[in-house]
Amino acid sequence: MSGFPSFLTEKRSDHLDRPYCLAGRRCYLIGFQNGRFPPWGFHTIGEMGGIWTHPIKIADGYWLSLSKDPEGEEGYVTDARKWLKGCRDFTLGEGGSWAEHSYRTMGCRIVCRNFVPHEEPAVGIEIRISAEQAQLKYVYLGFLVRFHILPVWFSGWPDPAGIEAEIRDGGIVVHGVSRCAVPLEYGQWAAALKADPFPQGVVIGENLQGPEAFRSRGISCLLKYRIPLTEGIPLRITLAGDYRGEDYALDHAGKLLKNFEAAQKTKTNRYLRIFERNTGFQCPEKHLDEAFSWAKLNLEWLVQESPIVGEGAAAGYQDFPWYFGVDIELATAALLMVGFHDEAKRSLELLSKVGERMKGRIPHEIVTNGNVYSWGHIMETTLFVRAVLDTYLWTGDEAFFDAMYPICRAGILDYVLAQRRSDGMILLEYQDRPDSLREKLCPSFVVFGLEALAEMARRRKDEEARDVCTQQAALMRNQVEELFWDEAAGLYATALDGKSKPVVHFPGGFWPLQSGSLEAAFCSVAEKKRIERALSRIEGPEYTSDWGLFLTKDRSITMPITAGLAAIGEFNYGRIDQGMEFLRLIAKTQGHMMPGGFPEYVHPSGDPEKFHPSSCFVQLWSAAMLIQGLVWGLLRPEPDIPRGKLKVKPRLPSGWTSARFSRMRIGRSIYSFAIDEREARFEHLDGPELKIISKEDRDIS
Repeated sequence: MSGFPSFLTEKRSDHLDRPYCLAGRRCYLIGFQNGRFPPWGFHTIGEMGGIWTHPIKIADGYWLSLSKDPEGEEGYVTDARKWLKGCRDFTLGEGGSWAEHSYRTMGCRIVCRNFVPHEEPAVGIEIRISAEQAQLKYVYLGFLVRFHILPVWFSGWPDPAGIEAEIRDGGIVVHGVSRCAVPLEYGQWAAALKADPFPQGVVIGENLQGPEAFRSRGISCLLKYRIPLTEGIPLRITLAGDYRGEDYALDHAGKLLKNFEAAQKTKTNRYLRIFERNTGFQCPEKHLDEAFSWAKLNLEWLVQESPIVGEGAAAGYQDFPWYFGVDIELATAALLMVGFHDEAKRSLELLSKVGERMKGRIPHEIVTNGNVYSWGHIMETTLFVRAVLDTYLWTGDEAFFDAMYPICRAGILDYVLAQRRSDGMILLEYQDRPDSLREKLCPSFVVFGLEALAEMARRRKDEEARDVCTQQAALMRNQVEELFWDEAAGLYATALDGKSKPVVHFPGGFWPLQSGSLEAAFCSVAEKKRIERALSRIEGPEYTSDWGLFLTKDRSITMPITAGLAAIGEFNYGRIDQGMEFLRLIAKTQGHMMPGGFPEYVHPSGDPEKFHPSSCFVQLWSAAMLIQGLVWGLLRPEPDIPRGKLKVKPRLPSGWTSARFSRMRIGRSIYSFAIDEREARFEHLDGPELKIISKEDRDIS
């Protein structure tokens, strides 16, 4: 491996009052770039940051203090500890595999680096202090961690009545306590701390405060060190958690401490492999190359494993670090396109476990202890079917297809098509709740799912499902054109009113302002001349700012996801230059709040100071839409791995002379594709050779 490029390590010295995250499969940390951990988030107010080892939170955060003199020399007073309240520099290193806060104070340079290992539910912290004044021989360091054990939001599990900590087995163990006996599944939550070297002094107390006031009912542990500056030996601390008990938490913390360097190297090498070996992209616009690389890593950051639920792509940090049907489904194509095939399959399998209990109805929101907050709406089920078909065609995994087909079939035939109708139209929900208002909404996403199941049924020789889906899809395609086109507006309506008249703008809930046209374009169900007219209007300032498409009527929010829907819709109808403009808007949001991160929302002005604190600063589908848009827009791959084929239609936008996708994994095969003004060339790198056919049926293999 050749190493990370410089753009995947980013150092910042200003605007550090913004969040960042580090994540592995079993743990993530959310703090601020200035080194602090203020109360953050809205699901559980002020508790969505800190350190989480799902399905529990274990700590609000940690803080450092420094002094040249021993504590107590002038009495134990409030100001005895000099807290480091804001770092000078923040660095997100090597694709987000570690983060570093650098301080200069009292003649010392303090560097605190943290990382989250790939598989352990733990955080590793390394502190190095060096003297910038020759006469300084010792300093006194305080390391304060605020343990706060909580269950995931909407778990149905009660919060601990209190939290206790003790020194044991060469470390510190922390556990929640209850007033009465509780079932084991929520009675054994524990955290642990290990340190090398172990501190000379430890103070434990509920009211022990750091530089930030704690509102939580947690417990603080202060480690006291006398650090000789001449030795240059780092201090290493590990924090770990487990919902199964103290022994597990201690084992995780001890294992990480023992293998500290190896674990950090493993994490960095994993991110380097993703950069070097998963699909790469090069084009004349450097910022798109870099955004594509960061987007791949965003997908990796967001894959979370709950020991109760399984592994899946989470929606976003800070407030949505669990599993959403529509987010996973809209991200599946990107996961497949950059080689995260197993992650795509496991994410869909996670959703299917709930679908099996609900006649194929796919949930909207599952938290990490398995509790279902929102049971999902019709769109969620139809997009799931499409995502399953795409995954089968990209991977050729027959066992996956066999396992998913019954759920997809039930979802369409027993749930979607069984919904009540009015004037021949399925009444769809505004929200993801079963009792939400139902209306005549544009059925583009339903057509998308019906046509996917029809194709799956053809391959399974399930004539009944094939015929029903084909007939219903044709009926609903006609409805889109006959009922939802608004000639005066030149747009597809989102809904029909009580008199079956088109309502152009989305009347309620959460979805784009002009969702009728965006959905029709994204799902390729619109008549070409009409959708070109609609997209041309959407491209203008009425619907699009310099940072994305407006989400709401007051035009106060834009979202990368809406720009992604528009881009793919443009590409579906051959509008390459217009689609690329929407992708540039998404790429522009990279690093908006966190280095390398793609946010959920952006203010139309592009001002990060107006970033809505209840939105995610890293969002799955924002990164996914950039990846899918670039691959689909420029290469338009349509694999059929079960039949050993791949169709492509390479295209370039105006002004480009070349583009390249390298190391694209398609089934068990790996290919690179180079596109120039005259032709597209491909290189077979590994695995079985596929029959590659252009869209014009010209065999280029």
